[in-house]
Amino acid sequence: MGTSTDSNKLNSILQFTSKANRFGALGPVITRQILPSTYVSGAGALQNLPDIVSRLGERPVVIHGDVGWQQVKDSVLTSLPEGATDNLIHYHGYCTEVDINRYAEKLSQADYDLVIAVGGGKVLDLAKGAAFTASIECITVPTSPATCACIAPLSVIYGDQNEVLGVLSFTHAFAATIIDTDVIGAAPARLLASGILDALAKWHEVRLSQRQHGRLDAPIAASLSLCDSMKAVFDEHAQTAIDDAKAGQTSETRAFVAESAILFPGLMSGLAGNGTRIAASHPVHDALTLLEGAHQSLHGELVGFGILTEMVLDGRPDAEVQQTAQTFQALGQPVGLAGLGVAEALTTHADKVAERVLIDPFFQEVFAGVTASEVRQALAQTDALAIAAGQVAS
Repeated sequence: MGTSTDSNKLNSILQFTSKANRFGALGPVITRQILPSTYVSGAGALQNLPDIVSRLGERPVVIHGDVGWQQVKDSVLTSLPEGATDNLIHYHGYCTEVDINRYAEKLSQADYDLVIAVGGGKVLDLAKGAAFTASIECITVPTSPATCACIAPLSVIYGDQNEVLGVLSFTHAFAATIIDTDVIGAAPARLLASGILDALAKWHEVRLSQRQHGRLDAPIAASLSLCDSMKAVFDEHAQTAIDDAKAGQTSETRAFVAESAILFPGLMSGLAGNGTRIAASHPVHDALTLLEGAHQSLHGELVGFGILTEMVLDGRPDAEVQQTAQTFQALGQPVGLAGLGVAEALTTHADKVAERVLIDPFFQEVFAGVTASEVRQALAQTDALAIAAGQVAS
């Protein structure tokens, strides 16, 4: 039975990592989804929600998560038509294909015509996926800067063991995103650091992928320019924003960095297209989610280790990798695989993790010819350099 289960899981992973499911893959013509049709941001931006809802639908439903919902509940409820205050669906869990289809059926049966998705990455991905599947409009209201899920035209799909299978890409942008900087600018330091690390993955991935493919057109050139602009923002302001968050200090810098962690990677990914935005950092993240201990870590924390592994695979000098690890750790990145809860990625589960990294077709394109043995070696080298960086910092 174990063999059958493993085979089914592999088939699911291949389904969601196939190029056919990566809208915007490289070709003579690339279709890109860059941003939602309406993007509203700023302090108190949620005040605009009722007007946007009234323009987009008559029968809205709210799909919301847990912690973040309490921050924005009152503002969101004012956007519902009179008598529709019960149009609320709570979601807690990992976004799965089964749940997307189940919630899409709920939306269709209730004849809703608009989804207001409120919360962090997983609930936003579930709501976006359900709305897309049910062919109805969607507004996203992020309560965390930990990922760019609120503007990404895709949903990250998990399996029944909370492991990443891949992404479900959408063929069109959704209706609107409202980023209230009062809300995301008040997020805890750990969530902010996760968003910064996830955003930095795009800086590495887009540049490395473009170098490998050699393709350059106007949207990719614009994405590369944004890469440098985002890196400059984080170089100058990220540590201050994290320090403010740790101190519980509200500041313009904290809000600016929080929105930058969402907007920049969303723009960069959309402009570059899927074929030039995946290298190793996210495949490493996906592979680590196969291990139960990974679920104690945030998306960006795992991606941060993936960035370092990507640098090792790219042949960057050890000193550069170690310095980058120190920078990440100053922001809040856990030290090494043990700090992420996945020390067994180097021992009992080393083969499984390496093989999962290799499955990703875009990893194969960027790191053609890399073997499972070389991936295992890169993970071990990255872990050693991250630990060394932590020892220097202490």
